[in-house]
Amino acid sequence: LEHIDGPSPVPSSPWAPSLCSRMAQCRGPVSSLCHAAELDAVIAGDVSGGVHVLNSTTAEKQREVCCETAVTSVAYAPGLRALISAEGSMAKDISRVTVWDMDSGAKRAEMNYGNFLCSVVYAPELHAIVSGDGNFMKDSKAGQDAVEELKDCHLQEKHRKLR
Repeated sequence: LEHIDGPSPVPSSPWAPSLCSRMAQCRGPVSSLCHAAELDAVIAGDVSGGVHVLNSTTAEKQREVCCETAVTSVAYAPGLRALISAEGSMAKDISRVTVWDMDSGAKRAEMNYGNFLCSVVYAPELHAIVSGDGNFMKDSKAGQDAVEELKDCHLQEKHRKLR
């Protein structure tokens, strides 16, 4: 990669010249990314329902789990070794957050929603998943955020309506 003032001061990485080809390991167009420093990995969600864990140094795939519908957001819970995916399909009336075990790929927990899920993040100081959903009907522009506490791998839900 060329820096504006000459060669880039950032060391070369396998991601730089071949990011597109590495993301081609995903099953469909990438819809969400997050960095998992604890794993030295990038987590990618795609519109075909795939969640992929790619090594940050080598870009090799370390794990893949499959959701039923398009992945709208991904997150990672450090210390718990848990992948978190938000998925949604208005046509199939599916909106859910799923917590996956990083080591086995097994589902640990899931939470279903009535409105389309747009985002998810893990808040380690709260030991909770925070998600945002919304109603995309033209006559109703309501939404809510939710905080799901991770306790013994079960989700305990708290909602707050947005106006």
